Amino acid sequence: KDFAGLEARVVALDLGQATKLTDAGFKHLAALSELEFLQMEHVKIGDAGIQVIVGLPKLKHLSLGSSKISDDGKKRLAGMPQLKSMEQLDVRDQYRFYDNRRFR
Repeated sequence: KDFAGLEARVVALDLGQATKLTDAGFKHLAALSELEFLQMEHVKIGDAGIQVIVGLPKLKHLSLGSSKISDDGKKRLAGMPQLKSMEQLDVRDQYRFYDNRRFR
């Protein structure tokens, strides 16, 4: 009740070490239509969670540290045209990429 209507005004969110955040929890992020910056670490994120992130229309900066993401999920994130930077993405295969078009 105290936070009603706040979703449309949130532009940055740092969830820290969101070890308990799952795909089911990601559905709540979908309401953050103005979100430009999202940071979290140690996330168990599946394709459903990736789909929520991909659906954030204004997201420009994404930081996911030590997260488990499928190859298809990585491709979807890399295809986000509005995404300007992606940092600290260290997935199970030890891929890292620093912008939305280049993988290492």
